[in-house]
Amino acid sequence: MVYNELTERGNENFPVGFYHLDESHPKYIMQHHWHKELEIIRVIKGKLTVYLNNVEIEMTKNDIVFVNPEIVHGAIPDKCVYECMVFDPEKILVCTDDGKNIASGLVNHTLFIYHRIKSDNIALYTTVCKLFNSFSVSDPGYQLSAISSLYELFAVICREKLFTDNTSYSNFLKDKNLIKLKKAIEYMRENYKSQISLDELSKAVDVSPKYFCVIFKGMTGMTAFEYLNAYRIEKASKALISTDMGITEIAFSSGFNDLSYFIKTFKKYKNTTPKLFRNSH
Repeated sequence: MVYNELTERGNENFPVGFYHLDESHPKYIMQHHWHKELEIIRVIKGKLTVYLNNVEIEMTKNDIVFVNPEIVHGAIPDKCVYECMVFDPEKILVCTDDGKNIASGLVNHTLFIYHRIKSDNIALYTTVCKLFNSFSVSDPGYQLSAISSLYELFAVICREKLFTDNTSYSNFLKDKNLIKLKKAIEYMRENYKSQISLDELSKAVDVSPKYFCVIFKGMTGMTAFEYLNAYRIEKASKALISTDMGITEIAFSSGFNDLSYFIKTFKKYKNTTPKLFRNSH
């Protein structure tokens, strides 16, 4: 499974994915990935360190970040509750020429929405909050409210020129180090069940082990093996919730070859044991 993430969002009639994440969520730590859709992240409480390609952003309560299509992104929460909304602009902005032009620019990488929106931008902040709140409540008609808010959101973005249409964004997506990072992430996600060495990873992206470590840490804020272990724990968390497999079996099927190390690593990322995590769900 490669991370170019290919998850379907919502359904055909309402193609929007909404995710509320706290410590109990298997994907609480957002592993680095990318996708063709636009994503909006909002922090409810605590601190969230977000990585967007090689940019690190510290988010706190009420902060909002836009993740443009194809950007490699991940996030490390600290006593945090946060929400994400993911959607394909070309499936949403279909009713007006303005909307179609924005959607085309986003998916073709000729238009780039500025990443960070502070709460002092009242118009945008209010619209984003209204959009997220429509999902939080899920009252009858919430889908209509959400679509209305999405159109209002892009009207504000256009009106206040919260985007750039230069070519630097498109060129950055062709950056050699970014391409190598994506290859490394794909390799780890395809082979996480096996034992992976630094030599394997560096050969997979055709660089020296030393340079590979510099690229990966510089663009993600973590080492490759920290990333790999966190991804394995994410997979183990899903299995604990959705299967009746034994904990030892889950550990080995997630790429760990030592049960005690699996439990230690699980506690590091989840602040609880695998058994207690399963029982809490």
